[in-house]
Amino acid sequence: MAWAPLNFVGRISYSLYLWHWPILVFWKYRTDGYWEPWEQAVVISMSVTIAILSWRFVEQPFRQLRSIGPFRGSAYVMSTLAAGCAAGALLFVSQGMPSRMPTQVVALDQATNSMAELPGACEGVKPMRRGELCSLGAPGGQPPSFLLWGDSHAHAMMPAFDRAGRDLGLSGRIASYPACPSLLGVDRLDYPPSHDCSEYNGLVLDELRQMPSVKTVFLVSRWGLCINKVRSEGGRPCYLGRSPQQPATFAATQLLFRQGLLDTVATLRGMGKQVVLVASVPEFHRSVPETLARATYFGESAGLDVSTADYLSRQRAVFGLFDMLRARYGVRILYPHEILCRTGRCQLIEHGIPLYADDDHLSETGAIKLTPLVLSAMRETGMQGGASGS
Repeated sequence: MAWAPLNFVGRISYSLYLWHWPILVFWKYRTDGYWEPWEQAVVISMSVTIAILSWRFVEQPFRQLRSIGPFRGSAYVMSTLAAGCAAGALLFVSQGMPSRMPTQVVALDQATNSMAELPGACEGVKPMRRGELCSLGAPGGQPPSFLLWGDSHAHAMMPAFDRAGRDLGLSGRIASYPACPSLLGVDRLDYPPSHDCSEYNGLVLDELRQMPSVKTVFLVSRWGLCINKVRSEGGRPCYLGRSPQQPATFAATQLLFRQGLLDTVATLRGMGKQVVLVASVPEFHRSVPETLARATYFGESAGLDVSTADYLSRQRAVFGLFDMLRARYGVRILYPHEILCRTGRCQLIEHGIPLYADDDHLSETGAIKLTPLVLSAMRETGMQGGASGS
């Protein structure tokens, strides 16, 4: 500790500890966390500079006070803490005081909660263990004619299938489990073993065997996630395996993705079911509602441009596999980008309403936009029901 610079860092360390976090939080909010090296240098410099000023003009004078007795000192500290807690409580109760922001900014930001609602009792392994699948489509208690099966994207797209079913007088069921693509016998190694995708998908298949009225199965998942090494939004990659003890490798993940989807489709076709593969929606590298709200507030571009070419490039391996399954098993394929990317750029907002609830899940508005696509597929597969009430 004889080296003066290191000794000085030790002296300002407490102030540096206090100040670096709010600086990081606000800078991340302003830039959405995608930092260039120069921005990282600015954040470090700001943290050190403010820490030095705080140490010199707040911490040191406070330490040198001698005239304040223990009671007054304690009262000062407690009153400061109480004021901080009161301010925090006010922000929490008011949900961040949205009235301080323009109405349009608040509306955009609140779209983060705009994914279609699906009760917790309808999602995951537990309803499958009870043999209970939630209904969608035409009401009335008629036997289901279709199953919507997949990960959280099946949940997000549910409004399109619900509306299409109602329009055609068809009843359906939904099986949805976040982070579990419809791949038989395959688990996510990037999740804990308790997140048992292979059990879940096996239970869905068992339940499907008990529903002979279901003639068509729509498979919906974020297909491009596991077959691509990099997430569009950053973060940990997807790894697939047959058991938790299996090493997580990208090569094994690609192989298991192909084999798992092949097994799923082959099994369903062997059961006499029609299979419709629903391709992934375009993905963005940041949360669409939050980024649009921030861009609107600061009067700048959102920087969320995804072209049709970008989308097709990311989905190339998936679409190659889809084409093989269509040729071998006669599956049908729905391409959401044909609606969402009609102009050559992928749409993220319509009439001021975000089509996404985050970076890759459709909002309810976005899902409803796909209803014509689902209606067409249901008609092409010969699905028909009673009179529609909608």
